[in-house]
Amino acid sequence: MPNDNIPPPPRRAAAYPRDTAETVSTPRSRARRQFLKGIVGAAVAGAAVVYGWTAYLFPTRRGPAHALGPVAGFAPHAPPTLLPDADNAVYSVQNRGGGEFLVLSALCTHQGCNVGWDGAKDQFLCPCHEGRFDLSGKVVNGPPGRPLPALAHHVAGATLFVDG
Repeated sequence: MPNDNIPPPPRRAAAYPRDTAETVSTPRSRARRQFLKGIVGAAVAGAAVVYGWTAYLFPTRRGPAHALGPVAGFAPHAPPTLLPDADNAVYSVQNRGGGEFLVLSALCTHQGCNVGWDGAKDQFLCPCHEGRFDLSGKVVNGPPGRPLPALAHHVAGATLFVDG
């Protein structure tokens, strides 16, 4: 073959800037840089974890108040009324008489299942893991570690609202 005798092209020297005392990376400066990168990375990861756990442990519901219904629709001293919401929230409304209401979240504090009312035992029952709550939302037995949260509410006109 005629091209076997052609030598390869000469290599060019790399065009790197000249090293000076200020631009030379020493092992000590590299270690410092890696340490600072690690600290910044750990701080960002820690902030993300703290934010995630805070949002999980302390959920907030923001937005406008939701109408639960007319005050006359909740008979005094009757069993609680369970009302679903469009946002997958479920409320328990009790009229305690004298214009006093107790509005609870009807989501189990163990894993968020909807609780139901067991009229024979006068308790809320979570069907997922047999958690039970009394009429005021306190844990009677089962795995839930916290009571059903009481929700802020108000009456405007003749309508009961749960605050957002």
